Amino acid sequence: MNLFHMLDQDDPFTLFCLIAITAIVGSNMACNPNVRQWGRRGAGGAYAIFFIYSCFILQPSCASDFSHIAFRSLFAAGLALTCGWIVFSIVAFIATYTKTHFRPMYRPPVISEPAKQPPQIRTVYVQPTNAQKMQDFLNAYETERRLLQGLPDDEKPIAEDALRMKYLKMCPHLKV
Repeated sequence: MNLFHMLDQDDPFTLFCLIAITAIVGSNMACNPNVRQWGRRGAGGAYAIFFIYSCFILQPSCASDFSHIAFRSLFAAGLALTCGWIVFSIVAFIATYTKTHFRPMYRPPVISEPAKQPPQIRTVYVQPTNAQKMQDFLNAYETERRLLQGLPDDEKPIAEDALRMKYLKMCPHLKV
């Protein structure tokens, strides 16, 4: 109850100085982002709790009363934030210290069989011979020439000449 009285009745400058001092100490202690996040959560909760409690106790009747309560709730949130940074930093340090320093000194080694490696499959890429390349080239030409069979008779000679020129540019020594 004394804390609520201090937040509600004391001089704002005194509260601001108290929050500034604890903020300097708390921000230097709270290097971990999780500690800062928990401090922000605590500040939000303190703001809401102080605002609701003050509205319940003071029974505000106009907007200026609500603004006064909201302003004082910011002081409560700031104090909760900075004190939370300090307290959560100490708790995090103690939790880390006890977790790393109070383990059993000897742990028997865990013996497990190594996993068997699957046999490696080696892919051998065989370069095609010149005769195979020429055969593939001729097969591609014949496939495209067969596709031209469905054209009308007046367009077929023009399309065949264009196809022949295309393949002669790719392979000039070929007789197509």
